Amino acid sequence: MRKTYILIAYFFILGIFVCGCRQNFYSKNQIITVNLPEGDSSVPEFSRWHIQIISQNIETDFFTSEISFQFEAEINQPLSIIAQPLFKISETQESDFFKPAGAIYPYFCNNGILQLTWESGFSATLLRKLFLSGKETGVTKEHLNDFLTRFNWKKFQSAISDNINSSSSNFYNPWFLDQERILSNLCMGIFQLSYLNLSYVYEFPVEKTGIPENISFYSSFIPENDYISKNRIITLKKNEPVLIYFSENLGANLTCTSSKKVSLEVVYMPIFITGL
Repeated sequence: MRKTYILIAYFFILGIFVCGCRQNFYSKNQIITVNLPEGDSSVPEFSRWHIQIISQNIETDFFTSEISFQFEAEINQPLSIIAQPLFKISETQESDFFKPAGAIYPYFCNNGILQLTWESGFSATLLRKLFLSGKETGVTKEHLNDFLTRFNWKKFQSAISDNINSSSSNFYNPWFLDQERILSNLCMGIFQLSYLNLSYVYEFPVEKTGIPENISFYSSFIPENDYISKNRIITLKKNEPVLIYFSENLGANLTCTSSKKVSLEVVYMPIFITGL
C-alpha cells in the first residue's frame, strides 16, 4: 500500500526550509516556455522526450522531439514538470534508462521561461509523488497547497545542486537518497539539510568493477558521466544494484556489498513500452 505522505501536519513546516511569508495567489493563467536540456555528446542521441506535468488541477503527459514547448500554468500554483529522455536501443525499441530532467514552477521560472535541468529532476520527481499521494488520499486542495507553498523548494534544490557541483570524492548522485524518508520527514516538519547527505556510498576505479577494458558505458544520471570520463571512477551505493548502459540492448548491474567488493551482472536494457 502506497505510503501517505501528506496527511501529517502540513502546516508545521518551519525553520530553514520554510518561506517566511505566504504568497498571494491568483486564478489567472500564464503561458510559460519550457526549455529542455541541451544535447549532451557524452550520451546516445535521444529519439524523443516523455513529458509529465502535474499540479493540483492538471495531470497530463505527452511526447515531443522539440527542444522547447509552451504550456499554460496557473500563476504561482506549484507545478512539477519532468522530461524523460528516450533513446533507440534497436530499430523498433526505445529505453528510458536515463534519469529525467525536471523543474518546479513557479520557483525556477524567470520571465516566463522554465529551464529543465538534470540536477532538478530529483526534486521535481519528489513533488510529483506528493501530488499523486494527495490525489490518492483525498487531501483537500487547500491543505495540499498550503503545505507545498510553505516549503522552500529553491533552498532544497540549491542544496542538491551545490552537492553535485562540489563533488570531489564520492560523486553526489541525488538518486541514491532515500525518497521515502525525505518525503516522510518533509511532511512531518523535521526536514534538515543533513537529510540530503548520502550514506554507504563508495567509489570504485572502473577497472576494479569488472567492466571490460576499453568499453564505453553510461551512468543513468547524466551529470555523472563527465565525472566518470575524467576520473575513471564510478560511485555505487551499498547493496543497491546500479544499472549502467553499454551499447544497443546490453547493460550491466553493478552491486557493491562493501567499500572493497563489487560484482557485475550483464543484463538486457529495459524497454520503454508506453507510447510506442
